[in-house]
This record gives sequence, structure tokens and C-alpha cells, in this order.
Amino acid sequence: MINLEKKKLMSGIKVFLLILTILAVSCSSNASRDSEKMEFAEPCCDSDIDRAVLLKPFFNEQPDGSVIFGISAYRQALVEGEYCPSSETFRVEIINQKGKTIWSSNNNKMHMQVISDVLPENPGETYDYQLTWNGKDNSGNIAKAGLYNIRMIIPAKPKAYLSEFKYEWNPENEK
Repeated sequence: MINLEKKKLMSGIKVFLLILTILAVSCSSNASRDSEKMEFAEPCCDSDIDRAVLLKPFFNEQPDGSVIFGISAYRQALVEGEYCPSSETFRVEIINQKGKTIWSSNNNKMHMQVISDVLPENPGETYDYQLTWNGKDNSGNIAKAGLYNIRMIIPAKPKAYLSEFKYEWNPENEK
């Protein structure tokens, strides 16, 4: 009797995992279209959402040639109904001077549809988001030396938070 119950439980778990996999694939196929429609909170606008989280960008060049890009998010106010709609809670995009995105942290990634709170959750709290860039473009080639626009996004709903700054990239092999 116990073996039959274990088999039923294992079968149920396998079905559940299959459903999660299907959801992950369908979510990832919509991710690029969603990012094109995404609205961004500008730091100097007049709405309460735009002032709810203050963003301070930072970067840290590593001895191995990689760069850690991040933002310190300081929560000033709560936003009713605010959430992150997927397992992607932070995105970094590196854009060349011609406006082409050479690297994105969500390139070829599958994100699960997971509803979560936007961090930090409470006014007065700070949360650091960060990702490491290995110095390569989306094709796996070392990015050329030059000035790049770094765009960091907290893909929140109803409105995403955005911070941008210029970054001078000079890879070790081109110095």
C-alpha cells in the first residue's frame, strides 16, 4: 500500500515539474516582447511611483577582467500593487555608441513566472542588486574597447525602475 502511494506521489511530482517546464518556456518566449513594451520610471518625474525607489548605480572591475554592475535601491514609499512578474528581478544591458545592445543579462535566458515583491520591500530599507559581466558580447566575443551605456533595470510592474550611466570599457588584451 505504501509503495502504491509513493508511486502516485512521484507521478504527481513529475507532472508538476513538466507543467513548470512548459510555463518557463512560454514565459521566456514572451520576455523579449515584454521588455520592448516596458515603461521605465524616470528619477525626476512627478508621480509617486517614480519616487518610490531611488537608485544609485555602481560598478567594480575585477582582477579577472570581469565587471560587477549594480544598483543600490533605497525604498522611499510603497507602491500599491507593485511586483516582479518573473524570476528575473534585475537586468543589465550594455549598449554601444551606435545604440546596439551588445550584451544583456537576460539574453538566451528562461525566466520562470514567479510573482515576488520588489526589493527593498519597506520604506527606509536598501537592497543591492548586482550582476557580473565577463566582458563578452552576446555572441561570446570580447567586447571592443570604448564608451558604453550601461542600463540597469528592476523589471517591476506596474512600472519598471531604470538607471543608466556611461562606462569606459578597456579589456585587458587591448590595453
